[in-house]
Amino acid sequence: MKILYLDTVTDMIIVAVYELVDGMFSQLYLYKGVHPRESSFRLLKDIELAFHSTVMEKPDVILANKGPGSFTGIRICVGTARNLAQLWKIPVMGFDCLEIYSSYYFGKYYSPALVMIDGKQKKVYSGYHDSNGFKGSFDIKPEEINQYFELNSETKIYTDFSSESGYFNIKEDIPEPKYLLEIQRDNITGIDIQSHNYKNMLPNYIRGTYAD
Repeated sequence: MKILYLDTVTDMIIVAVYELVDGMFSQLYLYKGVHPRESSFRLLKDIELAFHSTVMEKPDVILANKGPGSFTGIRICVGTARNLAQLWKIPVMGFDCLEIYSSYYFGKYYSPALVMIDGKQKKVYSGYHDSNGFKGSFDIKPEEINQYFELNSETKIYTDFSSESGYFNIKEDIPEPKYLLEIQRDNITGIDIQSHNYKNMLPNYIRGTYAD
């Protein structure tokens, strides 16, 4: 099974190709970079580069970041995933942005990971991952973090907006889905087009309206 992964939900663009064989994932291609407001014209070019690099005609499955994040970024990512899944008649599955990112940092550094993405309107999209798993995504004010998550001295905090001492910039260590793939292996292995077709691929905006 060959898997195409897409993410344009923040200022970053991530395009990857994985192969699942005998329950094991291998990475065939990975591009990730910081490209504010460029996803509308870059994403398809980056997908084309991935195909050329892997000599792949089409994937068997598309996985995509469905938000929360930038309204425009979510629309482009989910819309592209839906359109390609419809064109190729293949399954497509979306994953929560905060789960993708927090699982990456937890899996890489073996420390509880709190991810906060700028949600505008003085709020942040926040998610937390520790040894007990992912704790969910919340649209909250920064000062409300401790009401939603039990942080400890081992917790590392990753943001796309703060230079506060002790915080890590996600743009300097761009998250990819490889750890979430392991967590979701059974769901990905058993994916089918009836339950995961393009019509069922929906964005996770969290808010009804907000400034991008």
